[in-house]
Amino acid sequence: MNAVLAALAGYFVAHSLMPDRPGLPTVRALRAAQGAAALEWLRARLGRRTR
Repeated sequence: MNAVLAALAGYFVAHSLMPDRPGLPTVRALRAAQGAAALEWLRARLGRRTR
């Protein structure tokens, strides 16, 4: 399960760094928020404190 979560977090973070798509300026911010949430979830599953 952790590998799937790590892959999902990586997908969101990688896509948040791409240029904005024409007509969809908020998609990258959404991907960044999803990536941050997935990383926090992964850290919690691994038993690591955040920040």
